[in-house]
Amino acid sequence: MQSWSGRPNGAGGRWSLIWDERLEGLFGLAQGEFDRTFEMYVSLLHADDREDVLRAVHRAVTERSTYRIEHRVVWPDGSVHWLAGAGGVTLDDHGRVTGSSSPSRTP
Repeated sequence: MQSWSGRPNGAGGRWSLIWDERLEGLFGLAQGEFDRTFEMYVSLLHADDREDVLRAVHRAVTERSTYRIEHRVVWPDGSVHWLAGAGGVTLDDHGRVTGSSSPSRTP
């Protein structure tokens, strides 16, 4: 199982993501190749699954809850692979979302 975490970085509401080195492999990337942007993560999601994944993550952030989803990713070589993820948001003492974390694996 691999994991990631993310947090709003204050720059226009963008999120900065932190992946462990094994997660990069699940997305077909070499170690250190992930640029830590939410935009790159989204670009690796299969086009047919992208909206569902983003909706699940948005719902978890908005409702301060958890999510569980299986989806496809497209590796840089064009091959398609299934992943399963579950995660939730982290909150500060005032209930504001400070980040999110999720373990991911192949189903």
